[in-house]
Amino acid sequence: MTYVPVTHVQVGIMKAGPNQECANCEASPTTIMCASCEQKFCDNCPLYSIKAPRIGINSPCPICQQCTTKLALKDAEDWISKALDLIRSREEGCMKASMACVLIALHTTEALPLANMKAVARELLNQGFQEQALLLFSVIKELSSLENDVFQFYYPKVKALQEISPWKPWRENWLLTLAPHEQPMVHVPHLSRVSKEITKYTSDIEHKERAKYEALVYSYICELQKAWKNRDIPKMLNIVDFTEVVNEDALILRNGIKAAMKALDIFLGEVQEYIQRLHPEEQCTIHFFQGYAQIYSSEVQKGLDLIERAVWSGYCHSCLLEATSNLVVFQLAYHPSVRNYLVKECKNIVKNRPPQKICFSGLLDVLGISQKDLDPFRERCWPKLSIAGINTDATRKHEYTVQQQVKEGKLNYFEAGYALIDFIPSASHPSEEMVCFFNASLWFLKDLKSKTEGDSQQIYALKKLTLKCVEEACSVARVDLHPGMQFYASRFGLAIAAEAITAAGKFATSGDSNILVEYFRSVFHNGRFCPFWKMPIVPVCEAHMLNSFTGKLHTKFMLHLQRDESNCLLTSEEVKYQLYENDIRWLCPVEEKDATHERAMEALLNEKGLTWSDISETMCSGLCPRTPEGWLIQQEHLEGNLPYVTLKGFEVNRSDSNNPGIKVTVIPVEDAKNGLISPVDIHTVLQIPMKDIFPITYSLDPPSDSQLFHPFQQIRFESSSLENSDILYTLLQTDYLLKCFSVGSDVSAKPPFRQRDCSEGLTAKLHPPHLKKVLAPIQERGKIKNKRQRFWIQADEIECSCTEKGPMLYYRIGEVKMVIRTSPMRQGLDGKLHDIEDEDPESPGSKFAKDLTENYDEISKYYPIFGRLKELCKLQFFGRTTGSIIKQMKSNITTPDDILQDIQSKARKGNETLRRTCTWVPAAVAAEEKGHSKIMSYGGVRLAPELKETPVPIVRGEKTCDFDQLTHCSPFQRSPVTTTPPPCESLRCLNGIQSQPTTTEAPNKAVSWQNFAGNSCGGSRMGPQSTETGGGTTQGWTGNADREGEWGRTMGDQSSETGGGTTQDWTGNADREGEWGRTMGDQSSETGGGTTQGWTGNADREGEWGRTMADQSSETGGDCTGYLNEVDGEGYSRKIGGVHLAPKPKETTLIPRVKDEMTY
Repeated sequence: MTYVPVTHVQVGIMKAGPNQECANCEASPTTIMCASCEQKFCDNCPLYSIKAPRIGINSPCPICQQCTTKLALKDAEDWISKALDLIRSREEGCMKASMACVLIALHTTEALPLANMKAVARELLNQGFQEQALLLFSVIKELSSLENDVFQFYYPKVKALQEISPWKPWRENWLLTLAPHEQPMVHVPHLSRVSKEITKYTSDIEHKERAKYEALVYSYICELQKAWKNRDIPKMLNIVDFTEVVNEDALILRNGIKAAMKALDIFLGEVQEYIQRLHPEEQCTIHFFQGYAQIYSSEVQKGLDLIERAVWSGYCHSCLLEATSNLVVFQLAYHPSVRNYLVKECKNIVKNRPPQKICFSGLLDVLGISQKDLDPFRERCWPKLSIAGINTDATRKHEYTVQQQVKEGKLNYFEAGYALIDFIPSASHPSEEMVCFFNASLWFLKDLKSKTEGDSQQIYALKKLTLKCVEEACSVARVDLHPGMQFYASRFGLAIAAEAITAAGKFATSGDSNILVEYFRSVFHNGRFCPFWKMPIVPVCEAHMLNSFTGKLHTKFMLHLQRDESNCLLTSEEVKYQLYENDIRWLCPVEEKDATHERAMEALLNEKGLTWSDISETMCSGLCPRTPEGWLIQQEHLEGNLPYVTLKGFEVNRSDSNNPGIKVTVIPVEDAKNGLISPVDIHTVLQIPMKDIFPITYSLDPPSDSQLFHPFQQIRFESSSLENSDILYTLLQTDYLLKCFSVGSDVSAKPPFRQRDCSEGLTAKLHPPHLKKVLAPIQERGKIKNKRQRFWIQADEIECSCTEKGPMLYYRIGEVKMVIRTSPMRQGLDGKLHDIEDEDPESPGSKFAKDLTENYDEISKYYPIFGRLKELCKLQFFGRTTGSIIKQMKSNITTPDDILQDIQSKARKGNETLRRTCTWVPAAVAAEEKGHSKIMSYGGVRLAPELKETPVPIVRGEKTCDFDQLTHCSPFQRSPVTTTPPPCESLRCLNGIQSQPTTTEAPNKAVSWQNFAGNSCGGSRMGPQSTETGGGTTQGWTGNADREGEWGRTMGDQSSETGGGTTQDWTGNADREGEWGRTMGDQSSETGGGTTQGWTGNADREGEWGRTMADQSSETGGDCTGYLNEVDGEGYSRKIGGVHLAPKPKETTLIPRVKDEMTY
């Protein structure tokens, strides 16, 4: 078979009869005929001109879309066969050639069965190409996701296949490839003596008595029900008289069963009159097995329609529900026709076609929805059924009254829609809320269709109102209902949205295209969780019943998928997670709860390459000890070496080069158990790049938008400098405690991370009784409207004052105001959580946040990690302020020196190397025993207070010391953290303030100077000039940060046999007022030489700095190099969002000193 590419040209050659109806849109007259199927089409349905030698068409002729798809599928299968032949040949280059054939097959058609590609993958395994087989299998696994087909299609996979790169972890996924998808043989009922007695009685039915015939039929049905209920497959086989071939050939058995099912189909078709007189429950059973019979007769779609008719009749037995789980293989045969249509329609939208020009013909048929379903005047689906304990009389009467008043003209369509919306607060279940929104949207849609020629603003408003009601209905389903009902909502919502946009016509906007894309995505995603598509469209009074039916069906289906490893609808991780979510939300509870939860958690961890121990290590720290069982110990002090209680201020010396330039004022602990900060914390803050230090953000968020009840939450934080530090653990622990308090659950750090009520753990030994009320979870504070809340800790303002005395800057830091903020959240149409701005101040979440804010300091006494968080906010302000000074110093020192550029690039490269750590922790959920969904809490910490000008008093115990004295301390560290800035031994200068040099080599050797200055980089290099007896070198540079300075430079050099000298004078006006001069002299003789260098600069337009470097060397001369190295540079940072440690300082005129302060 030679593949002939499809070419598209203008068509209009073959004419059809003028009175024929178009096969696509039923328009007339028709002008074009398909050369393959000879169907007629109109001018609005252009065909493709294709050359297809396989069917005898050697020149381009018009061919319709269906025939084109069939031809492309056959061509793709030929390419797959060619790929298999190449692999079996094992010739040189056969593997790459076979992959090329697979690529051509993928480009040829989007309807290529995945089983064909899996056959190629299996053949690659058999022939020893293991890594290539697993690469192809990974592509197949991604293609099997219906959700991704819409946006990714197949083309992003081409690059992966072309590269044929080895897939390293292939051994871990070996079992996945050992069971590629093959159509399993479904166990079906084998009816009694079908091959003999049914044929006999159908041949002479007219000659028999009706009563005797009906008795015989009834006996067959009873025998069938009994055998099926007991699952006695051998007995069924004996009844059908196929026992003699069971052990001979399975194919013969399968063919025999197929023949028996065909006979059953014929028989049931002839006794429809009798079936109509049976009880609905017996009719349900017969339709169910008749559907099986038609499936085995190769009429899959008709068979599925009959089975769905039986399932949604309301009389489906539990045994039949279990049998429906076997239909997954048939659904795979049914899905492609639906999927291909939806993918085609979604492509049109993705290509930015105007929504008013999109034709949705056939969409309702594919979704199994009729125009009658879109009529708000519809009847009940199950008028004779009810659910015990649920009274729907009020709902039924309200809905009936609205319909009658519309018929009588007392209400118009618009008012009828709002009448249903007004009923929503009275709904007893979320399913009723969802159906109320849908039915209201149907009234608005009916009003929209009746005013297509009306006012444009009115049409636009009705369209927007209709789409808004549909969005609210889908949101209720996503939050409070199981995936079966979510699929119902997405399917029904897509139909209503398409109708509304079509009815709006030219008033549809480009934003409507995005809405349709999201509904298409939702249909693809949720359709995988339900075996049947054609759910009945029900009124509000039957919402409970639909929820019950779909819940049972969905649970049975999920349990089957968990046992069936050959399915390709869902991954094993998705199945296990869905069972977990259904259980914790009390939607579809399972019997083995603990085992179900552990399997889901383990599968999700394995999917991300994590282990149980990774999660435990992330949760644990020596700051907050835990019991052997993993429970957090509630104590009034932190563990570890934390020698300081608080940071009270700091000093910056901008002129003296012989003394340390930065000193900090702290209050040391009187009791070893009361410390909150350590020198390592100060050093960690100073390492954070300037662009990341304000703000420092941290949060705990869901790892996936589609899995809102994920058993874990993901840590997100900014600034890589915080990784593996005690500061990061503090952010984690405070935010995690806030989550636990808000939902009332204490989480163990020991796998499998059990949860218990906070009253049994975190707050069990809390002495003040009123604090237990303050920490009461939100579900105990009243009715919760939004079960997803975002809580975060925020620093609103910080008290500080600054005093300048010559070159000295004195900063005093006072109190920090900490608050707890909250915002309810809802899931949008895109699947993501969004804040709800209009939060009720009397809601349980607002009350919880208010109580914690008012008692924050008292809570810190019993949970000191909250007090430590407040102190870290002060450290953040300290790092931000000193960093700004360093940044100004950088602007006054610039050089193009190659060595400095090399140092700068190395510093950046070092910062980009991050250690990979676990970023998941268990999610704390409300310990609800009953309810429709669990309460989830998200959020983080935001420390970004504003600067408040207020006096800060001096307190007892303040002490001030150099920073070098702090770095020699050895506080407790959760993980290895460098206590002094790397990498050279001569480092004695922090943040650009230079101290006395330390010489590490002999006096007759050159001395290496390195001055590290936070985020700035600059420096100089001095190279030797030598004569017979000695040499001297001088070099100098300047920079003008204010763009208005003027610099002059004169250099003189005198050299002789006995020595040399260099003098350099610079003058500039950097701050428009100052003037600097520099003199560098070098005198060299046979006995030695000296170099002196002086720099002066004005970084903040007021200050003045000076530096002096001296070097004396032996008779060979000297070499002195000085530069500022960039430790963090621009820094590699990750901006993910979450905790915000960035207080805005509130400037003060005077902050008094406090007793016991110490300055270092």
